[in-house]
Amino acid sequence: MAFLWTSNIQKLSAWGTLLFFITVPVVAFMTWLIRRIVQVRSRNSHLSWIFGGLWVVGWVCAVVFAASIAKDVRVYERTDAIDVPISQPSKGRMIVRVNEPQVRYSGSMWWIHDDNAGWDITDDSLRYNNVKIRVGKSDDSLFHVHVFKYSTGSSLSDAQNRAARTLFNISSQDTILNLGSALTIDRRSKFRGQGVIVQIEMPVGKRINFNESVLDSYNPWVVRKEVRGGQYWGRRWRSDWDYDDFFNLEADVDYVMGKDGVLFNPLKPTKKDNGDYRYENNDDDRKNRKKELQDQLKQIEQQEKQDSVQKNSENKKGGTKQGDVASVDRIAYSPFTTLLN
Repeated sequence: MAFLWTSNIQKLSAWGTLLFFITVPVVAFMTWLIRRIVQVRSRNSHLSWIFGGLWVVGWVCAVVFAASIAKDVRVYERTDAIDVPISQPSKGRMIVRVNEPQVRYSGSMWWIHDDNAGWDITDDSLRYNNVKIRVGKSDDSLFHVHVFKYSTGSSLSDAQNRAARTLFNISSQDTILNLGSALTIDRRSKFRGQGVIVQIEMPVGKRINFNESVLDSYNPWVVRKEVRGGQYWGRRWRSDWDYDDFFNLEADVDYVMGKDGVLFNPLKPTKKDNGDYRYENNDDDRKNRKKELQDQLKQIEQQEKQDSVQKNSENKKGGTKQGDVASVDRIAYSPFTTLLN
């Protein structure tokens, strides 16, 4: 609870909401039900007035608590892109993996151990796996990795400060991009929906492989296809989450970046607009196919040129000797030729 309250008013109103707005109606209903079962009737309505008054107090606490929380989360903002230094992968293939143990709850609340994956809380920090991986096309021939941290807050500066204090481990080693299993927020920052976006930009035709640890540590929908949009801060929440396309990720598969900025699996057929399926080829196969089509087109053009020259030659000869040819034909095929001879 220490990671939720930013003031004593929030703390008191939250407890008041729990006790008076939620608990009091439950107790009142149980009291009424028991009295109905044992058939006990009261001649005065003091009990009803007491429960009603406590519930009104609960309404006040709920309104104050909701207004205070709404004020704390009314602005969404993220930090500027943080460039991650990486070594360019050899053979144009990057491997993404999580090199930290999967985060799990390690506290003493035994009743939540059945669903303890993905988060942990201690006296000093809160850790959870709110990490999103966005993959897009690079503007040059190099791999690039950027990190964005975001948060909500009562103002732009408040949201930026909370986001900047978020900790997330990321590093590069040869062809491997190592990611942390969770982000960490301190006790002073409080929980206000902090998260991390890892943006990977890769050249067309290069490959990327997501290790099984990515699926084990993060949510299955964490990898997204980048859709570039506006940068106005008020719309960044929708740009960062709603406008990206879900990518059906499979672990340990070499995905290739296409010219349209979308990853594809070269070993799986892709459906075309006409309903046909075909397998995506690698770079060499596509180049060979392109060369074959160019050779065929060149042969067709040469054949058309030869046919055109031959046709023009025949038309020219036919124009100069049209009268003679016609007379010869008439004589050759005249039924009277044999009689004259």
